[in-house]
Amino acid sequence: MELPPATGVDLSRADDAADQATGSARVERRQDLVRVVLAGEIDIEMKDELFDALQEAARDGQPVEVDCGAVTFIDSTGISGLAWLANLTSEPPCLVGVPPVMYELLQLTGMDHVFRFAT
Repeated sequence: MELPPATGVDLSRADDAADQATGSARVERRQDLVRVVLAGEIDIEMKDELFDALQEAARDGQPVEVDCGAVTFIDSTGISGLAWLANLTSEPPCLVGVPPVMYELLQLTGMDHVFRFAT
């Protein structure tokens, strides 16, 4: 028995949704601090990119600010990365624009005391 060809499936839209669901981490160096900008889904899929960016941010010993305003999801990989960053820096990193659900997760895990927060 032969199956009929699939119709009505737009795979390009699935690819677009997958692209939007991925996360990113980039480092911006400023004169007085290093800023890490996180966006999208911060999860196991981007572990290497996340940890590379966090390590680069902490490398020079400058204060570190993490912009979380565009984070749509964060799992234990992201939380552990932020905790790791806090252990690498001489002063607590400042988390900026933390979404409410992410803040609740930091509270639940007891990690909210490890960071400074700004809007």
